[in-house]
Amino acid sequence: MAQDSLTYIWPTDASRVLTSSFAESRGGRFHAGIDIKTWGRVGYKIVAIRDGTISRINVSPFGYGKAIYLTLDTGEHVVYAHLNQFRKDIEDWVWKEQQSRGRYGVKLYPEKSQFPVKQGNVLGTTGQTGIGYPHLHFEIRDASHHPINPHRLGYRVQDSKAPFITKVLIKPLNAFASVERDVQPQIYYPVHLGNHQYQLTDTVQVHGCIAFAVSAFDQMEGYSHKFGTFINELYIDDSLRFRARYDKFSYSANHYFKLDRDYRQLVRGHGYFYNLYRETNNILPFYDKAPEYTGVLNVAPDQQPCRLHAGSSNGVMDVDQPCRFDIRVQDYWGNTASVTGFLAPAADTLFAAPVPPENDLDTIEALVIDDIAADSAGLDRLLLPPFDVEIDYFDYHARLQLSLNSTWPYHPIVLGELPEGRIAQSPLIHSDSVWIGAWPLDPEQQGPIRLKLLARNYIAPDIIQNITLPVHTVNPGEQRILVNADSTCTLVFSPYSLFKTMHVRFDTTLPDSSNTKLIGTVHDLEPRDVPMEKGATLRLTCPDSVPNRQQLALFSKFKQHYSFIGNSYDPVSQTFSGQISSLGSYCIARDAEPPVVWALQPVNGDTLTDVKPVLSVRFKDEMSGVSGEDNRQLILDGKPLIAVYDPEAEILRYQPRRLLTPGRHILKARIRDRCGNITQQSSVFVIKEDL
Repeated sequence: MAQDSLTYIWPTDASRVLTSSFAESRGGRFHAGIDIKTWGRVGYKIVAIRDGTISRINVSPFGYGKAIYLTLDTGEHVVYAHLNQFRKDIEDWVWKEQQSRGRYGVKLYPEKSQFPVKQGNVLGTTGQTGIGYPHLHFEIRDASHHPINPHRLGYRVQDSKAPFITKVLIKPLNAFASVERDVQPQIYYPVHLGNHQYQLTDTVQVHGCIAFAVSAFDQMEGYSHKFGTFINELYIDDSLRFRARYDKFSYSANHYFKLDRDYRQLVRGHGYFYNLYRETNNILPFYDKAPEYTGVLNVAPDQQPCRLHAGSSNGVMDVDQPCRFDIRVQDYWGNTASVTGFLAPAADTLFAAPVPPENDLDTIEALVIDDIAADSAGLDRLLLPPFDVEIDYFDYHARLQLSLNSTWPYHPIVLGELPEGRIAQSPLIHSDSVWIGAWPLDPEQQGPIRLKLLARNYIAPDIIQNITLPVHTVNPGEQRILVNADSTCTLVFSPYSLFKTMHVRFDTTLPDSSNTKLIGTVHDLEPRDVPMEKGATLRLTCPDSVPNRQQLALFSKFKQHYSFIGNSYDPVSQTFSGQISSLGSYCIARDAEPPVVWALQPVNGDTLTDVKPVLSVRFKDEMSGVSGEDNRQLILDGKPLIAVYDPEAEILRYQPRRLLTPGRHILKARIRDRCGNITQQSSVFVIKEDL
């Protein structure tokens, strides 16, 4: 639909320049609209894009800040967010509602007849309330409140610039797949050939079930803002194998963002990658109803069956010869960039089908390295030290890297037991005293998984080194309770906790002796790079002897930063509990420090001629934080004020609507953190009488 038809008009006079696009990443969810540039300023007009009625008004210091929800005569809904002010009649009504409720943050639903608007009517002005720099967040939803890409309704911008492709990810999906003779994902940096064409210069050797992901962004000419792409496609030998088109989604499925992008690469610090295949259980509407695993390739299928553990493999494409891949990314206006490369079945496959050994895992006769002290005669007789074993975990396999600082002719073999009870061998590939292998993590196999590393040196007796994969398997739809070895940490999974199978591992880190905040150990829960759907409940035990329990809470910990989870305490089980959205490092810590309050304005002793002075206070709390209006208060002459909180500037402000009376006034700031620590500060100021 052409924009100049004026069916829908542009929502602001600020600009026609975007700073963010539809369906970009927003902290584990999709951006539900477009952001329009306001040049770092506030106060531009916003207008009704069609006839309609104001159906909802939100005011909050967080999120969308001050927002208007307009229901159009088409049944669609429009959101204008981060506003500075509403139109005067709307502003006055909102202020009265705030006064009657005694709160700044409100959600209001006017009667349909209260605020009818015509196309072009001014609704308010742009601002920076809520979170973010000054801009207008503009959102259009269909009649069912599903966000849609505003460009679909004819909202054009000047953009003839093609997207940029920065990285390509090729990843094995199980223990029987490999990329360049390894079972871990490989990141490639394509060469730019010009004319928006990129290329991987070397043929990539692959085997088994693999998938692609791409890192790309779009821009408008003349501006540095980076946007998401609109269409992403994967072609194999000119045949379209996968397509994602970001034009509409449901808020109820917004958290499935974690399956649309490669969550593991993001957590591991490699940035955002668009997955070019449909993950199992991904219900997003971007993929034209393609079956699960559409976009996945199974290279050399005669040597290796698909072996995907979850979902249907109908979308998997078998590839038995070298092929060309072409990844194309496109913005809404058809500007396209592409990256090409070649795949070839690996000449020496890393993972053939498991081979049964001759012996039972428990009856193999050999010397067990990890059961012998370092100074024992038995270990001296081995001539060589144990292998250094590094283990990395992926969705359905563990990567084993075995290294040995020696040139002795060791030939290691990894043996283990499969879920059906059969003993199997995982072949290893050798390069420069390092052996790479993998072991499958099956949804049906409960851990810990015992493996034996058998090293045949042809000189001394065979050597066995025990390897343990300390995993606890939880599948989607299961109700499971996992407890660590010393019963100090419990994870409770509901049937709605997970998108995909998770192989949970418990570990601990001892606190620094100088850290007086921590109570007990830090619990390191893995895998933190596997996304969760609804999360899980975490319980950590707190010894009964720990005093001043009201100052304790459950925190997540990253380096030296603590994030409050909850302070719900059960005296019967002696545990603190809270809901977590991902695994990571968690602990019980003490917050004994009250919030720091400074810069209370007016300062004590001030004499003012301004009869409507801005009253404010800055404050900060390092540990548990301050939550809720009741815990951040400005009080003038004994009366609590409905003050505006700016969480980014950490300042609480109030400007009177009525003139302050001449004479003496007392301003008090009262700030309480989540662990009950309170700071109060007062100032006395005088309004000078106008002579």
